[in-house]
Amino acid sequence: MSDSWDYVESITEALRDDLALNTWATSTYGKELELSAGINMRDLPGVTAAPYVVVAPDPEVDELYDEDRRTTTYGIRLILGVADDTTETVGAITTYIGERRIIREFAPKVLAAVRPLLAGRVLRAVKSACNFMDFPLIERAMVLHVVEPITLGVRG
Repeated sequence: MSDSWDYVESITEALRDDLALNTWATSTYGKELELSAGINMRDLPGVTAAPYVVVAPDPEVDELYDEDRRTTTYGIRLILGVADDTTETVGAITTYIGERRIIREFAPKVLAAVRPLLAGRVLRAVKSACNFMDFPLIERAMVLHVVEPITLGVRG
């Protein structure tokens, strides 16, 4: 890939084409997964867009060149959103199903869809956090670092 935007486009297309992820979204939430390449901070996705994935360059590590290791690291931010206020109470314990789904089902399916695209590169999930500020909208933000070796040419 030549820059972080190449990763944004490729990842968004991989998510669009992943049958398991899209089947899960439709069967779990009754609607198709919404995808966005890039993000408009003035018009963020919300409850009506969920389930969704936003794919964007990470502003903290857009492209980081490491001369000693001869690598370039690309930072890619994934924001997953579901609108799910389902709960299950057993005895005195209430479980928030949407939170469990985004961690145990949605995020792993997104990463599974992305992994084949990044074969031969190092993939590190460096940050992951959930946001409940607009409940029942639950968001999980993940930052992936894709580490690529620098190749200057091919010897013949």
